[in-house]
Amino acid sequence: MLKMARKNTQCIENINILITFIILNRKIKPKLNFMQSIEKTKFEMIEKEKISELQFPLSDVLSDEISRKERWAELQRATTLGNLDKIKFKIYFSDHQNKKYYTETTIWGLTNERIILKHGIMIPINRVFYIKY
Repeated sequence: MLKMARKNTQCIENINILITFIILNRKIKPKLNFMQSIEKTKFEMIEKEKISELQFPLSDVLSDEISRKERWAELQRATTLGNLDKIKFKIYFSDHQNKKYYTETTIWGLTNERIILKHGIMIPINRVFYIKY
């Protein structure tokens, strides 16, 4: 019985990884003009330990649903790679004053509303513009 439960758990994990892979390889692209303009924006580097000092509003920095879905898929991918291979990603986000930051770190966990970094430091997903490998 225990062997069957382990196999089922492994199958579910494999299915989740496969779904994430499929989502990432679809041809869903955010509005090009938005991404071009945001990538030209200057982001200030911030150490992850300083993130807990920032304040974040409830509003989302992304205005369209396609961009939000792509952000979610990228975050799931980054979380998986962070847990499996300890790969670091650059997370680009803004605070309550719309000051733009980025940090380079491994993503340890993900909830529906927050990215969880080392030492329990969290960034609200709705304040993330994009992430890069």
